[in-house]
Amino acid sequence: MFKLLSISIKIACILLVGCIHSSVVEASNSGDSNQVELCISADPNKKATPSIRVPRPFWLPSWMSWTWTETKCTNGDMKRSAIVYVPNGLEEGTNVPLVMNIHALGANANLQQIFTGFDKTADDNKFIVVYPEGFSKARMWTRYPAPPGVPLYSFNAGGCCSDKPIDDIGFLRKLIEYMEDNYSIDSERIYAMGMSNGGFMTNRVACEMSDVIAAAAPVAGVLFESYSLKTPHPMGWTKADDFVCAPENRIPILHIHNKMDKTVPFDGSQDFGFPSVSESIGKWRKLNNVKDTGKVDKKNSITECTLYSEPVEGKDDDFATVELCVINSYEARGHCWPGQAGQGAFLQCLNDDVNNTYIWQFFTQHKRDEGKVKAEFFANERDERKAKAGKTVFGGEEL
Repeated sequence: MFKLLSISIKIACILLVGCIHSSVVEASNSGDSNQVELCISADPNKKATPSIRVPRPFWLPSWMSWTWTETKCTNGDMKRSAIVYVPNGLEEGTNVPLVMNIHALGANANLQQIFTGFDKTADDNKFIVVYPEGFSKARMWTRYPAPPGVPLYSFNAGGCCSDKPIDDIGFLRKLIEYMEDNYSIDSERIYAMGMSNGGFMTNRVACEMSDVIAAAAPVAGVLFESYSLKTPHPMGWTKADDFVCAPENRIPILHIHNKMDKTVPFDGSQDFGFPSVSESIGKWRKLNNVKDTGKVDKKNSITECTLYSEPVEGKDDDFATVELCVINSYEARGHCWPGQAGQGAFLQCLNDDVNNTYIWQFFTQHKRDEGKVKAEFFANERDERKAKAGKTVFGGEEL
């Protein structure tokens, strides 16, 4: 009963939104979490700049204080925002990895920060997390947009889920550029992950930002290049921005998906046009030049991970691994975040081993070098971790 009450409170918190949205987030007590607001130009060569605070009105009497914190952009630039989390204890002058953690449909950066609990993983492993915020207003479970002033957004991931052709790839590129200019970021170790619509977007990032990131971990989101059904989309989404996935470099992929997911079904959706997980993984195997025959790398009563790491003939120097972790859990209608309770997130799938640590350990295997991704498969190191931990910790929701 107490568990049910706890889950009900968390769901109510999501729906109310106001209890989880603020300009400065207190998702962790171990580091600094701040919102940045940037002006994004349509000119791809122009860097993102901080938005400008609205000036004090000339007519306001001098004895009255001016506490308005709203900012704006000029020259037709678009204002976009993100939350940056920097753990305490980073060595000054040392470049650290950056993880971009992308939120779901009808959510925001603040919610993704709390939902995934990835700040704690950053604390434990000393890397920076940036949580970008979508632009198109969206509300879960309805075709209608979020009411004015309610901070619920979506990303343009191709076939899902923007209501207008917003250039989210352009925004994410400039966001990472801003992070590199203003924080000590190791440009060879930049990673993307996301949940649901954020998982769809993570796939698109792997397709169109392979010159920037070193690896990608979509959760509950497939590669969805276009909405191809002849009927109008049941949630009213327009044909936002179809694309063809043709990455410049091979990007290692860790896809985590619950087989019981009712929101982004494992076998695809006829109503929403979602491809199946098998189709998405098959596409990535082809793009990454690995064979269709995989090896079960982890298996227990709830989770099974299959690794595709053998290159096709003639591609020994031009391939990247693909890993699929399938969870069988009824938690949160199957649309849940991987891992057990207590890892800092909530609405978890309550599965073992495949969790935030698993995702981070997957990232640590890969780095980008001179524009090319080099998969560094540390088999011995993995075995040592397993032996030391006494269990598997290696490897690798919200629409």
